[in-house]
Amino acid sequence: MRLKLYRLIFFISIFIMMSALSCGKAANEKPKDAQKQADEQAISINTAKVEGRSIKRVVETAGTLMPWDEVVISSEIGGTIEEMLVDMGDKVNKGAVLLRLDQREAKLNLEIAQKTLDKNRVQLQEARNNLRRSKDLYEKGIISASERDNIQTQHDIADAQMAQSESALNLAKKKFEDTIATAPIPGEIKKRHVSKGESIKDKVPLFVIVRTDPLKFYGTIAEKFSPQIKVGQNINIQVEAYEDKTFSGRIERISPSIDLETRTLTIEAMIPNSKGMLKPGFFAKGIIATITENNVPFAPEAAIYSSLGITKLFVIADGIAKEKNIKLGMKEGSMVEVANDIKAGDTVAVTNLTQLYDGARVKVEEQKTEASK
Repeated sequence: MRLKLYRLIFFISIFIMMSALSCGKAANEKPKDAQKQADEQAISINTAKVEGRSIKRVVETAGTLMPWDEVVISSEIGGTIEEMLVDMGDKVNKGAVLLRLDQREAKLNLEIAQKTLDKNRVQLQEARNNLRRSKDLYEKGIISASERDNIQTQHDIADAQMAQSESALNLAKKKFEDTIATAPIPGEIKKRHVSKGESIKDKVPLFVIVRTDPLKFYGTIAEKFSPQIKVGQNINIQVEAYEDKTFSGRIERISPSIDLETRTLTIEAMIPNSKGMLKPGFFAKGIIATITENNVPFAPEAAIYSSLGITKLFVIADGIAKEKNIKLGMKEGSMVEVANDIKAGDTVAVTNLTQLYDGARVKVEEQKTEASK
């Protein structure tokens, strides 16, 4: 009886020990099964690094090229055009003769004025001599005070006539000079309003001269960029006539106020045009370099994902995908500037983006290089 009891106790002990071992083994294997399951559920992706780049910020503008100077030349006096020396498109230097009126009448008046002046100069000199002698004679008691006063009066009249004749001569010289129209600035003839042989009145427009080297660029920029624009900044412009060329210039003036209708700021830039390639009236687009920024984050285009109007990418850290809403900026090759809590050095997913979500577990696949393919 006692032997049976011992055997029963022995078998019970063995059973308890085996159950304990079985439970311990199951407890040890359960985490392994959970980890294996988690690994199997992880989304396989490839990744890339966000690069930090130095970029030059620019502001775009659009506007029109205008002459640096534009002058309307009008006739100072009336007359008949005797000689026409320039026509539309001709280049002229400052002071160049553009046309001449019939000068015969003006020349005759000039000669008369000169002769009158010469005559009055002689008379004035005689009056001065008489006045000087009269003072000596009066002091010696040879002539009376009234006689001296008469001589003084004659001198004063001669002096006034001399002044009048000088004014008449200057006026005659001006009218003679006004028979010749000259260029007040260097430039090109934009318009010719009159012809040879035509009789004109005073103040009639004759020519329009434009100075095309340099040119003025009048452009506008958006209101938000106004703090970045300064006098002296460089500007590069392009025109449709020369799509493959860029023309450089310098900002000379900035409007002190914003246009209330367009919400834009007007700028004026000087564009050198020594070769005459640019023409007033050309429409031009401009780029103004403002500041240089360093370590700006750029991500591969493949990392950018858009859904329902939201642009985002997934930053990968410790095997977990973190969704980041972003704003896009400049593009350089296959890289795009990204902003909003993204920094250089971040690891981002570039494949299987449609399967990813915030908090998703990921498994980074080893990317094959060209040498290993």
